[in-house]
Order: sequence, then structure tokens, then C-alpha cells
Amino acid sequence: MTTLKDILEKNIADVKKAQLIGIILQEQGFKCFVEVDSKYIRIEELKNHHSLTKENLSTILELKDIEIAKLRTEIGMFNIFYIPISS
Repeated sequence: MTTLKDILEKNIADVKKAQLIGIILQEQGFKCFVEVDSKYIRIEELKNHHSLTKENLSTILELKDIEIAKLRTEIGMFNIFYIPISS
């Protein structure tokens, strides 16, 4: 069985990796914006309900070393998660 980590390490377009992670999170009920580049996965909650946590994300994606940041905007505070991709 192919894991998400295997897919992230393959030579696949970053936009496809981001779409895959977005679909996985959407199936779990989380609405997020996902970006992937050669070093990080960046996941931003689109609703400021703070329903997605570091623990939830770790369990869903089966990835570790998740960092969290807060983004304050006029409409509220949002969580942004950064996950380093090991090369």
C-alpha cells in the first residue's frame, strides 16, 4: 500500500500533491487551502473555527514534525500548519 509519505517523495507535480492532501482533509470534514513545495507542506484552515489541530493532522496524514502558526486577519484568527518534507 502506498503511503502519503511515499507520494510526497515521488517526482509528482507539487500541485497534484496539494490536491491529494486537500481531498484527504476534505473527506475528514476540514476545509483547507494546501500548498506543497520541495521543502514544506503548508495547510491553512479556511474557516476560523480552529477545528483542525496538530494532533488531528498528525493522525489523518500520518506525518510528524508539524509546526503551527497563527494568522490574524480582519475576519479572525486562522491556524496555518507547516510540515517539513524530508528529502
